[in-house]
Amino acid sequence: MFMGREHRFDGSPGSLGSDPFGLTGTLEATAKAASVDPTLETDNTLMAAAVALELARENLETAHARVLARLDATSATDTAVGMRTGGWLAWETDTNPTRCRQRVGEAKRLGWFPEFTNALVETRVRFCHGALLASVANPRNRDGLRAAQSVLIEWAEQFHFSQWAAMVRQ
Repeated sequence: MFMGREHRFDGSPGSLGSDPFGLTGTLEATAKAASVDPTLETDNTLMAAAVALELARENLETAHARVLARLDATSATDTAVGMRTGGWLAWETDTNPTRCRQRVGEAKRLGWFPEFTNALVETRVRFCHGALLASVANPRNRDGLRAAQSVLIEWAEQFHFSQWAAMVRQ
């Protein structure tokens, strides 16, 4: 018998409380999607699914970043269970602690750019744009990037991601 750690949240509908953000249905839908045998589907169905899953992943990444940034800003996990946000998330999900801490750092840096975050929510830019912005942002260039948010959003709407990324990195 497996003797695992006890977690407050195990991903089951009951453990999440009152269906935060309406995610119980999302968990069920993603579990169903993961169980589909792609060898039984047509190429057109698989191509449509690949695009839909990418768009869904981007929306989930945006929501996740906003939630993690808020949890970290309020020190909620430290207060509740004595763990910083990244460590707590890794513990609760039994996933890679390094990646969880990276996600929290990325979310915090993305939080420096409220106009850009609003554009993410409005799907005017994709999460890959936000992740890149967060990866190049640091305390030394934060103010300059913050001042350029509207231009970065315009560029994201005008240029392919690879072109936009090259301009942002410059």
